[in-house]
Amino acid sequence: MGPECQIQDLFVGEEFRGRGGGSALIEAVYKASETQNASQVFWHALPSDIRSRMLFDKMAGGPNSYMRFIRHKSSR
Repeated sequence: MGPECQIQDLFVGEEFRGRGGGSALIEAVYKASETQNASQVFWHALPSDIRSRMLFDKMAGGPNSYMRFIRHKSSR
């Protein structure tokens, strides 16, 4: 298993949404990860972010059953 590539944040300006901007960014990450011999590319999305999740499902070949849960340290 080689190194992994994580997309930390992905933002597409309003003027590029629905016009392939997000797909182009993800494709660029895929190409860059191949040059680094990465074994996988992964990212996370909020369950409520339906529009992004539809794009991510398309780009990743469909949803998978893996979900990551994060507990953030309390500010108390």
